Amino acid sequence: MKISHFGGYSEAVRDASLYKDYTKNNMGIYGAIGHSERTDSHDRILELALRKQGLGDNDIACWLTSTTARHCLNGMKRMSGSEFANHIKSYVKDAFIEITIYSHPDHDGFLSSSNLIRAKLQNFFCK
Repeated sequence: MKISHFGGYSEAVRDASLYKDYTKNNMGIYGAIGHSERTDSHDRILELALRKQGLGDNDIACWLTSTTARHCLNGMKRMSGSEFANHIKSYVKDAFIEITIYSHPDHDGFLSSSNLIRAKLQNFFCK
């Protein structure tokens, strides 16, 4: 089965190298990009919320591939438009630091490395 991964994300995000690399084989697409309940309007709301957090196209693409992004979209069909928008705002408030963690050279794609890098960053910035 071919996965439709374009949806309502902007062309700029779909053209980001991370997005293209992640979706090029149509196999093993997870994160928000592979979520079965996605709609174009939900995609646009999510992308706008991420832009408001200061993320660029490649950073948005990175966040959209994450497990956090996938969980963000769980249950969205049961939410009204305003409930979904508030839910998204709450979920993306830490997106910038999450991208910093996911992009760190020591990150191996697992929660344990995310937690370790987060602790290091907190120790560094919260002294």
